[in-house]
Amino acid sequence: MSLYEKILEIFTKKTFQKCTNKEKILGIFLGGCIFVILIPILIIILSLSVDTYFNLPRFKWRYNSILSFSLISIGLLLIAWTVWTQLKIGKGGPLPIVPTQKLIVVGPYKYCRNPMMLGAILYYFGISFYQHSFSALFFTILFFLLFVLYVKVIEEKELAMRFGGVYLNYKETTPFIIPKVKVKK
Repeated sequence: MSLYEKILEIFTKKTFQKCTNKEKILGIFLGGCIFVILIPILIIILSLSVDTYFNLPRFKWRYNSILSFSLISIGLLLIAWTVWTQLKIGKGGPLPIVPTQKLIVVGPYKYCRNPMMLGAILYYFGISFYQHSFSALFFTILFFLLFVLYVKVIEEKELAMRFGGVYLNYKETTPFIIPKVKVKK
């Protein structure tokens, strides 16, 4: 067994088990702490440190506050909608320790396969713009790339194992993260 297969086995061990309501609440709480609180704090602390150390300039745009507030609000609303959909329809939560019990293809998942990631990235970009920091933008992009790596290497394989052809069809027909805008004629 390769190292990759061992890592995949560790991440997927829990995914075939049903989770209790207590585990779902714990998963939502931990996910919120990590993605809504800890990662943004980490981005702020790292960017302040880098900006101070390298004496980096700040950017100021005329409508920066409006852009920041809009991105933060949209990101948090998308995160909340995604968690609610995972809980109510998927019967699971946002972390691998409380996986959804069925493949979700409605709600925010109708528009892209990773609405939670999209919401988090919008939220982090909003924080970066609020900080007026180029290094915060850099760290946001770095977190985004790490999220993409995790999803591509671990999560998509695990979903294919659990849901088979149904997931593979969904994967082929639904964008990864950027929703397609359909214009009616």
